[in-house]
Amino acid sequence: MSDQPRGLRSLFVDSLVYGISVAAAPLALVVATPVLARSLGPSGYGIVDLLAALLSLASIVAMVGLDSAAARTWFDEPDAARRLTSLRTALALAFAVSCVVAVLLFVSGVVVTDVSESHALPEAPADVL
Repeated sequence: MSDQPRGLRSLFVDSLVYGISVAAAPLALVVATPVLARSLGPSGYGIVDLLAALLSLASIVAMVGLDSAAARTWFDEPDAARRLTSLRTALALAFAVSCVVAVLLFVSGVVVTDVSESHALPEAPADVL
């Protein structure tokens, strides 16, 4: 294959595939939300939503900006050995922080489950659903 750009058609196809993959997650969320809300009930769905928000926040904290730092170092550092060392360090640190966050989420999930089972929330009236 030549080193020439593949052209406008390739750009269109790649953009279409990327656009579909980006649109798939929100579309799945729109389809799944009513099903989950009805099957879990208001309190159950609220707990799932709270845990999803906590997981999103934890993933941001777990990365601690290492993805941006690794990308910048990769393109700014002229020495290939130092680029590779920086990338390995960033990946190892991101893995370690992610493991700590995962353990904290697991422990907090166990605590939340114990608390929610011991203090059952009242169900909403049937006419609300």
